Amino acid sequence: MCTAAHARHARDHASVAEFRATHPCPSTGRYTGHCTGWIIDHRVALCVGGSDTPDNMRWQTFDKSHMKDKWECRSGWQAKLAECEAHGCYAP
Repeated sequence: MCTAAHARHARDHASVAEFRATHPCPSTGRYTGHCTGWIIDHRVALCVGGSDTPDNMRWQTFDKSHMKDKWECRSGWQAKLAECEAHGCYAP
C-alpha cells in the first residue's frame, strides 16, 4: 500500500541494494531476486523523518507492513512503533 505520504519520499535504490547485500531474503535465503511475501521496510518511516539508510531498514512481511502502514505517518507514531516492536510487527 502506497499512501500519499509515502509517495513524497523517494527510496534510495543504492541503500536498498546495500541492505540486500547483507540481509538475505527470509523466504529464499538469497541476496538478490524476488522475495515472496516480504518487503524491505523502514523501521522509522521516511514520512516522519526516518533515514533511507540500511541501518533503518529491515525485512517485514506484507501483512505486517499493511498493518504498520495504517499508523506510521500519523500523530502518535512513536508509541505505536514501541508497541509494534514489543508485539512483533517486525520479522526477526
